[in-house]
Amino acid sequence: MDKLEKYYTDFVRPPLAPIYRPTAEEFTDPIAYVAKIKPEAEKYGVVKIVPPSNFVLTFAINGSTFETTPRAQKLNEIGASIGEKIAFLEKLPISGAFRVSIWTLSSSRRSTSICTAFTLFVLYLGTK
Repeated sequence: MDKLEKYYTDFVRPPLAPIYRPTAEEFTDPIAYVAKIKPEAEKYGVVKIVPPSNFVLTFAINGSTFETTPRAQKLNEIGASIGEKIAFLEKLPISGAFRVSIWTLSSSRRSTSICTAFTLFVLYLGTK
């Protein structure tokens, strides 16, 4: 425990995020309200805005008609750029048993030039 003491003895809790409770009049334009509190709110990095009780959300997704297509996602394929590569590679007309490993394409252990060359090779195979 003594080894870790240096990490928490001088710890000072950061200030709690402020909570804003705008009036109905202030919140008629939520974007304008956020712009109004921005100078003060930026000091904290995060704030909580509690809308007035009579506030009606004008845009929302209709749960009864909204549809989405889920996809299986492997843990080593998490990330925005990986998702784009997967979507792109799934659309390639690759024939046979050739399977592309997204991990191989995006591995941090490989240099960018090797990944780029491999990606171009996969594209070449996909056009045959």
